[in-house]
Amino acid sequence: MQQKLSPFAVIALAILAFACSPKPEVYRNRLDEKSMPNEMFALERSYPDTFFDWKGWRRVLREMRAEADQQVHARIPGCGNNTVEWTMQGPSNVAGRCNALAAKPDDENVVLAGFSTGGIFKTVDGATNWYPVFDDNIELSIGDITFDPSNPNIVYAGTGDPNVPSVAYNGNGVYKSTDAGESWSYLGLADKGIISKVVVNPTNSQQIFVAAMGNPYVRDTERGIFRSNNGGATWEKVLFVSNQAGASDLVMSPANPNILYASFWDRIRNNKESVIFGPNAKIYKSSDGGTTWTQLTNGLPTGTLGRTGLAVSQTNPDKLYVLYIDSLSTPHSMHKTTDGGNSFSPVNITSLEDACGNFGWYFGKIRLNPLNDEDVYFLAILIWRKQPGSNSWMSAAGGHADSHDLIFTPSGRRYWANDGGVYRNNPGQSIWNKSKNLPTTQIYQVSINPHEPNLYWIGTQDNGIQKGTGGSQINNWVSIFAADGFRCAFDPSDPQRYWIEIQNGTVHQTTDGGVTWNFGTPCLGTNDRCNWDTPMFMSKHGSGRMFAGTFRAYVSEGSGWAPISGDLTDGIIYGPRFHTVSCISESPLVAEKLLAGTTDGNVWRREPSGTWVQITGNLPERYVTSVEYSPTLSSRIFVTHSGFRDNEKIPRVHRSDDNGTTWVNISGNLPQVPVNDIFIIPGHADTLLITLSETNWWQPPMHAESGRCRSTPSWLTSLR
Repeated sequence: MQQKLSPFAVIALAILAFACSPKPEVYRNRLDEKSMPNEMFALERSYPDTFFDWKGWRRVLREMRAEADQQVHARIPGCGNNTVEWTMQGPSNVAGRCNALAAKPDDENVVLAGFSTGGIFKTVDGATNWYPVFDDNIELSIGDITFDPSNPNIVYAGTGDPNVPSVAYNGNGVYKSTDAGESWSYLGLADKGIISKVVVNPTNSQQIFVAAMGNPYVRDTERGIFRSNNGGATWEKVLFVSNQAGASDLVMSPANPNILYASFWDRIRNNKESVIFGPNAKIYKSSDGGTTWTQLTNGLPTGTLGRTGLAVSQTNPDKLYVLYIDSLSTPHSMHKTTDGGNSFSPVNITSLEDACGNFGWYFGKIRLNPLNDEDVYFLAILIWRKQPGSNSWMSAAGGHADSHDLIFTPSGRRYWANDGGVYRNNPGQSIWNKSKNLPTTQIYQVSINPHEPNLYWIGTQDNGIQKGTGGSQINNWVSIFAADGFRCAFDPSDPQRYWIEIQNGTVHQTTDGGVTWNFGTPCLGTNDRCNWDTPMFMSKHGSGRMFAGTFRAYVSEGSGWAPISGDLTDGIIYGPRFHTVSCISESPLVAEKLLAGTTDGNVWRREPSGTWVQITGNLPERYVTSVEYSPTLSSRIFVTHSGFRDNEKIPRVHRSDDNGTTWVNISGNLPQVPVNDIFIIPGHADTLLITLSETNWWQPPMHAESGRCRSTPSWLTSLR
């Protein structure tokens, strides 16, 4: 039975849940849930393969980029000669996961922020206004940003996501800017996967060190510590530990650039395997500029451990802090050396046992106040601080959860990166101010409320359900519900009654405009397996009826869900998450005539009588991303597929004019990349279609092709 709770009760329960130690099954759920946004992204593109062909993917992206540049230069007109460009609708006050920050050494108002999937944004007014500076590059996942200490106009960016949620966020190496981040040139290391750290010798700008986690999809030797002695023109590998362990951190002594410390982490993530800990969580030191390395052991733990992090003092070059996450993804231990690593003593972190919420592989960073190396910060769900002279830890910041970077400026100002963007704190301030003007929100779904047709309702990664619009309101979007947000459904006759969906098919209902909620449970309140992004929609036929899918289809008359099909997937072959309903829709012409597509490549049709017919036929065995009926002909169906393998050359858009008995490939000259969705423009007899595909790094004008219109603007590709 659902219970009705106020938002204040929800907050109280959340605090209570955080304070309690989770059971093992709760730990596993938290770990899986934090992984799922990116796991789903990778699964869509790789099923049924174990590995994602990221090298082929990158080659195709380069080819498409070249084609896009030609189209833009040729000024190809849009559909119906419409050359109006897309306009940003927001939100700009929500943001998304920021991995890395770097302040210009001679101007603390100039900051570069690197996002998990949004490239690099720059501010020149202390985080008030931001603008993108990295959008012209193929890879928009940023792991680290580093200014050259001896030249404040030179800055380096390492690509890839060091939190390693999925191979889809692999990097393609290191980039360099000579104008403080305004433009970038490529320095190589394309096959090193994720770049977790870039360090520049302050006495020799030609010497650069890179820590690489490698490609987490495979075990190989392309990982470890790399060095360039010629400004990035060529690179050599100077430290390799294991084919499944990458370099998670790297720091340099502020007094002697020949002294470096590196830490390693066992991490493999593909469709069949997830490794988050192992025997290679070790710390190494070099005293000769990276040529030789020695493992540090005296006082450090051994055995099977997880992610590691480092912090070196800026005032005492022999002082180093080391952090270990354990095999349960909780903080294992922190250690300190004051003699350059000859011996280590433990730092008390007993009170931080629950600081990572049991997904500590997502964190693992420590920071030191550059003016006082006993002022220590642990970046976890919150920022935790141990002040000088104290052995206790306290929360040091109020803002969005999940901390990934913290930097200090000479004046004492601090900038904080987390899953909600960027925050700023000035000396003497007790609060942290959230940056606006950062349109980097990761959007899953967009819904339109018939009672508020001028507003968008969006479901976002880690930022819940938001509503708002562009123009003067772009920085004033309103949060409706926290979590990972997805679809919304609205009662056409009652503006106070609507449903919102969060992760794993959990549907909540309100009858008083969101003041109170009737809370649902995962997978529509069933024990079914279901998709992280469970499909759900309100019928357009005015019946107040909703449809959704787990591994089977469901109907709701507004309260509770009833199954209306059997298992529409192939059953559990590869694992539960490989076999769920991925999309479901209803004919705009015939009520209760449904379509359903699955993650394992099946397509089904349901007649109003209740009969289901499998119509997969000769469609590709790939993840089905959308199934749509024609608004013109009741027997016409469109289907799109994801999936990528280099040189596979499979069609990804099909049409049937006979209810799915036969299929015609209408992919035409669309690029050989996954198609996420299709939209049939009403009023054009199905001759005007828009596909949303994978070119999320360029934004050409819309243009006509063989009677169809193709568009791939960067913000639209993030809807799924």
